[in-house]
Amino acid sequence: QILDDLDVARRVHGRTRNLVVAATGTGKTVFAALDYRRLRAQGMDTLLFVAHREEILTQARDVFRRIRPASRLSMFVGGRHETDGDVVFASVQSLSSNLSAFDPAAFADETGRVRLGWGYASSIYGSQGLTVDRTLVLADPALDRHDIYVAASRARIETMLVVDTAAIDR
Repeated sequence: QILDDLDVARRVHGRTRNLVVAATGTGKTVFAALDYRRLRAQGMDTLLFVAHREEILTQARDVFRRIRPASRLSMFVGGRHETDGDVVFASVQSLSSNLSAFDPAAFADETGRVRLGWGYASSIYGSQGLTVDRTLVLADPALDRHDIYVAASRARIETMLVVDTAAIDR
């Protein structure tokens, strides 16, 4: 459902700044990998996956490898500064101190405007302060009313709550 909603947001409505919010451990990285597989089939070349910890980046790389084994996966964290992958897994710290390692054209158009189009929050708390066009919230028993409020208040245009009723009824 979430992947279909993201596809409709991009193709039908032209909304490229979308945010998927879900509780820790509910599969956001799997959504990201499956979404990238779709985008790759539509002609997207590269993806920059950013997280704040190397452990998260390593786990994400492993998920992407299982879902799309043919992809070239690069790590840009700690002492590793690989930038030639289809997917580059980068830490915030490594990016901020080594941004010159990347070709500016990979991130910006000819006028200098950033072309990064979509992202995933690592948690409800990671989404605080973000503003996007559309938010898809995977509502499950792990979210309380405060989490729902934070997640639902990120979007300018639309917020959609996706509820797995089987999980809620447990």
